[in-house]
Amino acid sequence: MTNVRTLARTLGLLVPMFLFAACGGEAGASAKPESTAGSIVKLLEGITDGKTAESAKSELSTLTEQLSTGITALKSAGEKTGGEAKDAMGALAEKAKAAVAAFSPELTKSFGGITEQITRLMGNDEIKKVIGPVLEKLKGLIAG
Repeated sequence: MTNVRTLARTLGLLVPMFLFAACGGEAGASAKPESTAGSIVKLLEGITDGKTAESAKSELSTLTEQLSTGITALKSAGEKTGGEAKDAMGALAEKAKAAVAAFSPELTKSFGGITEQITRLMGNDEIKKVIGPVLEKLKGLIAG
C-alpha cells in the first residue's frame, strides 16, 4: 500500500512538471515559428513581379532561416520532453508529447497560407528566377 501511495504522489508531482516542461522552454518557441510564418505570408503576398521579389529576397531568406530554427527547436523539445518522460515514468511520454503537439495544428494552419503563396509565385518564371531556391526551401520546411 505504501508503494502505491508513493507512486501516486510521485505521479502527482511529475505529471504537471512534464506538462510544464512541454509547454515552456524550447517548446515555448512555437509562438515564434507561427509568428514567423505569418510574416512570411505577408511578405509573399506583396510579391507580384521580379522587382518586388528582388526587394523581398533578403528578408525572405532571413525569415526562412528563423522558421527553420523554430521548427527544429520545436521538434527537438518534443522529442526531448517525450524521451525524458518515458525514462522517468513510461506512460507520461505520450502526455508530454501531446502537450507539445498541441501547438502543431495552429502551426500547420499558418503553413497553409505559405503553401498557397508558394504555388502562386512558382507559377511566375520571373519571380521563380529571383527567389525560386528560397521558395523551394520554404516548401521543404513545410512538408518536413
